Order: sequence, then structure tokens, then C-alpha cells
Amino acid sequence: MKNKYSKKEILKAKEILRLPSFVTKKQIEKRYRELVKKYHPDINMANKTENEKKIKEINNAYKIIMNFIESYEYSFSDNAINRYNPDEGNSFINFDDPIIGK
Repeated sequence: MKNKYSKKEILKAKEILRLPSFVTKKQIEKRYRELVKKYHPDINMANKTENEKKIKEINNAYKIIMNFIESYEYSFSDNAINRYNPDEGNSFINFDDPIIGK
């Protein structure tokens, strides 16, 4: 079984990669390559140690997002994240059934 990441980790990874709420796998890969090219310590030698930390952060974020996307492609909605990792919360917590109610 693959690792399940918390909602906080997924949202932080989304922020690090600067992804919109709805995104395709191709867009994620393109954004990842852009960031790696921008911060790679061999290309941008100005802040080598800082860039090495940034690259590690970007790689970890990419790993988390790709793990999440395998289950719920395209959406970073609360319901998708909660269905991905049910231990983080119930996706039906705010569901208002027309017959039964909350």
C-alpha cells in the first residue's frame, strides 16, 4: 500500500508547486520541470545551498502530488482530499441529505 499523506501535506505541496485547484497530470509535470530548471543548483549558482534545499522541497512536493493524483486526478477539493485519506476527515461531514437532513 502506498503512503497516504495528510491534507496539510497535500495542500502545502500544492502551494510549493503553485498549482491551481483543477489541474492535469501534464500541467503538474510541466510546472515541476519549470521549477527544477529555475532552482537547480547547477544552473543557478547564485544561492547554491538555498537552491539545494528548494529542490529537495520541490521533489518532495512532486512525490506527494503524484501519489495523490493517482487516486484523484484533477481535483484538490476538500472532498477529493478527504476521500484520498479518510483518516483526515469525513467527506460527508457537511453533507445535507434532502430527506434525512444532516
